[in-house]
Amino acid sequence: MSEPSPAPPHTEHEHEHELTLEPPELTPDGPAPPPRSRLGCLGWLLLLWGLGVLWGVTIMGRVDTTPAAPLVIVVLLLPWLHGLACWGLLLALLLARRSRWMWLLGLLHLGLEAGIRGDACAPVCHLPSRADGGAEPLRVLTWNVGRLGAFADPDEPRCALDDAREGVLATIRDSRPDALVLLEISGRRLEGLAEELGMGCEQIDYYGRGGKGTGGLAVCVPSHGAWQITRARDLPLPPGWRYVFTEISDGQRTFNVLALHVLPYGVTMREVDRALRAGARGELGPLAALLTQMEEAVATQAEQVAAVRRLVAGFQDPTVIAGDFNSTPDSAVHVNLRRQLGDAWQQAGRGPGTTRHVDGWLPLRIDYVYTTPDLHAVSAETVDCHCEQDLSCSDHRAVQVELQLE
Repeated sequence: MSEPSPAPPHTEHEHEHELTLEPPELTPDGPAPPPRSRLGCLGWLLLLWGLGVLWGVTIMGRVDTTPAAPLVIVVLLLPWLHGLACWGLLLALLLARRSRWMWLLGLLHLGLEAGIRGDACAPVCHLPSRADGGAEPLRVLTWNVGRLGAFADPDEPRCALDDAREGVLATIRDSRPDALVLLEISGRRLEGLAEELGMGCEQIDYYGRGGKGTGGLAVCVPSHGAWQITRARDLPLPPGWRYVFTEISDGQRTFNVLALHVLPYGVTMREVDRALRAGARGELGPLAALLTQMEEAVATQAEQVAAVRRLVAGFQDPTVIAGDFNSTPDSAVHVNLRRQLGDAWQQAGRGPGTTRHVDGWLPLRIDYVYTTPDLHAVSAETVDCHCEQDLSCSDHRAVQVELQLE
């Protein structure tokens, strides 16, 4: 029996291909710890504190129909504050992408967005709805025309009165609405518009005094179109406010269309600026007066919308409520409305749905079309109107929707 041959010695060339393992770097207490997150302890504390405050304010704003003025201001800005929070979380994930706690925090935030703000989030991902091939949809256009610029804020440059009028006429003609809801329109201005558009209208001034030169709201339909106003009246809202109820029919279908302009805050940016300057000098009276005015306005808004909801709850026909609500989707007013009615923009719109730029720069969604559950939106978009030098016909964008029976 022969003995096994000894293993051949390794050559220098073969040693070049051997895998060599570096020993782990040691510290006096053992192996070196993994690299720390770039976020840092202070960053974590600021992030958690900011998200906690944001969600606390969000929940309070959604349940409190008569919030204190500071909460009113924050709730108006919530759509954009939540957008900033999402961008902040994304940046934090980039800085601490190896931290499982950071990923868990991000998932928790997304879960809260879907579970708490899902009814208020701007639709950005859904596919547009399509008509089901049945009857022609009802085209509704609602627009606060700002009295065609007659009382425009000098800080928000607008078209000259005649240019604004022509722009509004052209925009309405292009939209071809079956039902037109106009806000901030006087009886005298409406008569001229209706004549040129060939429309029949039901109009009332905000306080129901019958003045032709004061601001008001109206529902109009084409005089020779398929839809006709078969019943109309103005209805009361607190405190001494009015809105318009109409019943329209094409001979086969009947809809209720309500024009609603919820009480504004009555505070201009110029007044806010003066109050802040006075506060900086130690004079808190003007700022306190503005905050009190805002609190009272929000309480009135809640009463007005609650009155409309009670009325609509007793209707048998499909109903559309369109107009200027002077509040953003996160407010308690809209949370309560969405429990009973459908938000046409949420159903068929895309993006934030901005209808007003406060002080010319802050984009907010404050104009809406709500419907009873027997109607759904198949399309929704905002429409702007410009004249020379790219000035706007109104300080609001119009909201145009197509509605179909379920």
